[in-house]
Amino acid sequence: MSQEFFDLWERLVPESGQADTLQGELIRAVGKMADECFRNGFCNWDAGYEILSAFAVRHLTDGTFGPQTTAGIHTDIEHIQAFGRGGDLAGFDIDAAFDRLMVAAAEWCKKHPDLIPQSPNPELKR
Repeated sequence: MSQEFFDLWERLVPESGQADTLQGELIRAVGKMADECFRNGFCNWDAGYEILSAFAVRHLTDGTFGPQTTAGIHTDIEHIQAFGRGGDLAGFDIDAAFDRLMVAAAEWCKKHPDLIPQSPNPELKR
């Protein structure tokens, strides 16, 4: 796992609620999905996680990375969403997928160093 990711979490993600910057909310989205996977086995996957995963894919595939990385991000998040919805992912390495997403989120923040204000999503309850 990416130490940069956890450093960004400490710096940008509030104790509770949504982050007030796009960078913080991106880190929070990936971290919340990973926590749901590893701590709860996706048993609480709901509309909130759908919002978080859509947010992550939207920003991680915004043109910041090249086509190969972008395709990998799409694939990883699609598999995570499918697993969260109860799909069978035999043969898919979910640990590696979250490692890649954490690295990508940290790299995205590095490529966008000026904090971008982010308004809370009133539909998001996670």
